[in-house]
Amino acid sequence: MSRLTPSPDRKADHERIPLAELVEFARRNSPYYRDLYAEVPTGRTLRLEDLPVITTPGSGRPTPPGTTAS
Repeated sequence: MSRLTPSPDRKADHERIPLAELVEFARRNSPYYRDLYAEVPTGRTLRLEDLPVITTPGSGRPTPPGTTAS
């Protein structure tokens, strides 16, 4: 198995981290994500569809809060 490919056990551990835990970690540790995820519900199972789309300024898509399009 490649060094860059996680072992099946390691991949399984990673896949078990609930999305809600990752969102909560980001909120606690980043002012950017605290603002971005302010409207995301807490205390329930999250789906990717529950999260705002993050894009780069100037891409023609919605710009994350606190940034400006170039």
